[in-house]
Amino acid sequence: MQVIVDIIKSLISSIAHFLKTQWGKVLLTLCLAIVFFLLIFPYSDLTSYASRFIFENTGISTRIEDLGLIALPLPGAKIEGIQVNISTPPLAIQKAHVYPSIFSSLFNKDAFFSIDLEQILGGNMEVSRSPGDRIPEKEHKKEIYQIHAENLELSKVLQFLKTNSKGPVHLPFRLKGKFSLETIADVDPQWGAEPNIEFRLTGSEVLFPAQSVSTAFGPLQFPEIKWKEILLQGRLIAGELILEVVEMGKLGDPIVLKTKGKLSLRLSKSNDRAPVKPRLGAYELDTDLTMSTSVNAQIGILLTPIIGPYKSQVSNGFRYIFRAQGVNFRGLPSTQPLRSL
Repeated sequence: MQVIVDIIKSLISSIAHFLKTQWGKVLLTLCLAIVFFLLIFPYSDLTSYASRFIFENTGISTRIEDLGLIALPLPGAKIEGIQVNISTPPLAIQKAHVYPSIFSSLFNKDAFFSIDLEQILGGNMEVSRSPGDRIPEKEHKKEIYQIHAENLELSKVLQFLKTNSKGPVHLPFRLKGKFSLETIADVDPQWGAEPNIEFRLTGSEVLFPAQSVSTAFGPLQFPEIKWKEILLQGRLIAGELILEVVEMGKLGDPIVLKTKGKLSLRLSKSNDRAPVKPRLGAYELDTDLTMSTSVNAQIGILLTPIIGPYKSQVSNGFRYIFRAQGVNFRGLPSTQPLRSL
């Protein structure tokens, strides 16, 4: 026991001696500063300043309940009770962890970061912004945005898109269910070129409530439809959207849809704060559509003038395999039969 006491006394004496040196004083000051900024500094008093800073730089009004620093797993900021006044109702985020990329920011005038968002639109989301390749004959680099989202609620996302003050998106239908998203975008921050985007969206137990939908065929009255799974995967390259896989439903669902093809999709912005405006153009889509007998009886007759010639009867209903082409989605497409997708 006496040996242990002597070792402890010697260790304390060595530490005390080190703290009396210049390097010891520097280290002690640094440790006290870290403790102060992590545990004592009243960051909650900075919430109004943070909201004002966001508004001055983005034009978006926000409200923050609490703000603090975190050291692990990475140094960053913790923000709780966030309300973003960009939609109706305001976009609510329960908690956000912001991790700045200190090394990248030292060599770039723009800030790069990753953000973990908890309880946003019913799910969780991770967003990151990092530097990309330098643009030829330009003085700036592209920026890479990555989004990983899990268990977002379709109804909340569609409501947000519909009421988004930065550029509302009005979809002609309602959906319920959960979905997850993986996407990576290569973007010119000065918007001198079209962005390149890769994406994969998966959904489960998706409900399409009974409703009337405006289409190129006229208003269609759809019955309630449930899909066990949906999958949408593709790429946007140089203004062309390539749909690699589109699958809605599995065997036994009232509607099973498989599509692949391409369409013109241009994204434009008038200035840094302006919303992105999409412009759809020409398209070519190969489709394999199977409808149950009951669903086909309700909406199939309305589709007969367009795809009726490609109908064949199968064990669980009727099947249509065809290619649709058009210069835009405002008119009816031209179609032709396909042997398989």
